[in-house]
Amino acid sequence: GMDLFPSTHFQISVAEKIIESFSPVVDVIVETQSMSEAVKVAHNLANKKDYVLLSPACASLDMFKNYMHRGDVFKQDVHDLHNLHSKGKGAVGVTS
Repeated sequence: GMDLFPSTHFQISVAEKIIESFSPVVDVIVETQSMSEAVKVAHNLANKKDYVLLSPACASLDMFKNYMHRGDVFKQDVHDLHNLHSKGKGAVGVTS
């Protein structure tokens, strides 16, 4: 499995703890600075027909107003990536 999570400067110690905790059981862990970056990394790492699930390991109130805002940003970033790729080859599938 893989875990991708956006982090900020203020979350460094939390990010380090998450990485330390999950690294024995998760093959690939990528720390990103934004949701958009996390979505792009997930797209690049995923195989065809894989699903990418937003499953936050901690609160992100320093980045988003609330969990609904975080989900909306995730969906928008996925839709933006889908629109980018649907103009070329290799469209990204989107379900809400």
